[in-house]
Amino acid sequence: MLRAGLVEPDWDALVVDAEDLRTSRAFTRYTTEEAVRNATIGRSLGRLAEKAGFRVEAVVATTPVFRDFAEADHTLGLGRNMRQAINAGYVAQDRGRR
Repeated sequence: MLRAGLVEPDWDALVVDAEDLRTSRAFTRYTTEEAVRNATIGRSLGRLAEKAGFRVEAVVATTPVFRDFAEADHTLGLGRNMRQAINAGYVAQDRGRR
């Protein structure tokens, strides 16, 4: 029997631990609406696999937690995406450049 593992993030679940919650939420909204195509596909993988004829044994969700900004920035492109969010009007320039 062949087995497969499917992995895809759900960017709508992106959480940034920031003192400025409004800016954090605006950043996540920009990321899901503009920066990532099919940003919520991760939550649908089980259903889509079953619809395609696969037998789904388990769906396991994990949440990465980054405590180092440089590592998070390298993996998630936080700085680049924040600049784009500011340019797109999702985040005010003074709030996004803190």
